[in-house]
Amino acid sequence: MRLKRYITILLFIIFIFTGCSKDTAVEKYTESAKKFNTLYFGMIEDIDSSDVMKSLESLQSEDNNNFKQLEEELQIIKNTIPESKEELYDNFKKRYEELVFLKDSYTDFTNLSIDIKRKIHLIIVSIEVNKENWKDKNSTIVWQ
Repeated sequence: MRLKRYITILLFIIFIFTGCSKDTAVEKYTESAKKFNTLYFGMIEDIDSSDVMKSLESLQSEDNNNFKQLEEELQIIKNTIPESKEELYDNFKKRYEELVFLKDSYTDFTNLSIDIKRKIHLIIVSIEVNKENWKDKNSTIVWQ
């Protein structure tokens, strides 16, 4: 009888800690997703398709720490994202990689191929659409 009681208590404790760890992971994911979006949308504020060079320059003036923080939040998102939202990780990753690509493209912009410049323009237009959707309170886009 005592053994049965100890086993029941042990299972109960394991159940509680397992449940808590999942909640903690979801909380970490949600917190990191919010931080990522806040950083990302702050960094892209000056991006404008009517002036590509100025847009690329604005990313150069961004503190490298912002890119590092964005990368750190992306890693936390990757490690804590709930299964039901796994497809959103690719969106976070794509936005991060596009910003890095734009930042890296600036230094050698004049020597880039037309295809790469076209890609830059497409990314900038995509970023502008993201900004509009982020500000649109009626948007159906799920950011987190």
